[in-house]
Parts: sequence; C-alpha cells; structure tokens
Amino acid sequence: VEHAEGDARFKSYVVLETEKGDSIVTEKAAIGVTPWAENPSGLVDRNSLAKVVRSRECHSSGATVEIIKSAHVQELIKDSSSTRYAQAVYCHAVGEAERFGCRSGFHS
Repeated sequence: VEHAEGDARFKSYVVLETEKGDSIVTEKAAIGVTPWAENPSGLVDRNSLAKVVRSRECHSSGATVEIIKSAHVQELIKDSSSTRYAQAVYCHAVGEAERFGCRSGFHS
C-alpha cells in the first residue's frame, strides 16, 4: 500500500517474485500507468516507501504466471478499488481464491 495522488488516499499493488527471481508488479492503476510490469526499475525504492500488508511463500500454491495474468485481466475489468484488485490477485497467487472467495486479510 502506498500514498496516492488525487482523490484516493492510498493505492495497493502486488509484487510477485518468480522462481527464477524475476519481479512482477501488478496494480489497478491510473490511466497511462502499466498495470503489469516485469522487473520494473525503481521497485526497491517504491517498496521501501510502501506498507506491506501481506507476504507469503507461494511455492506450493500451484499458481503460475499464466494463472496470475489471467486473474489480473479478469480483475481489471471489474469496477473495484485498487485494494480489492490487490486482494484478488494475492488470493490467486497463494492458491486461496476458490477456498476463501478472494479474501486475504485486507480490511476495507
């Protein structure tokens, strides 16, 4: 979660790390901001200024980049906040989307 410009007080984003060590940042972003970025520059700085809400190892979840990207596309078309978007992507990554209905512990 990080400070946001405009009407929103904050916005949420998800950082995924692949088995090969690559980073993927996904978010429900403002127009002109890429909602899916692989190995983006400045990620260490961005993360250092953000609040971590959840962190979890996902090796046993069965999630793949393909599954997460599909969930990402499905969630982008919904009329939901960046927080709800981040919750849904997180749940897909940790393998809890079906079991818990995309609840991950975030509070709205």
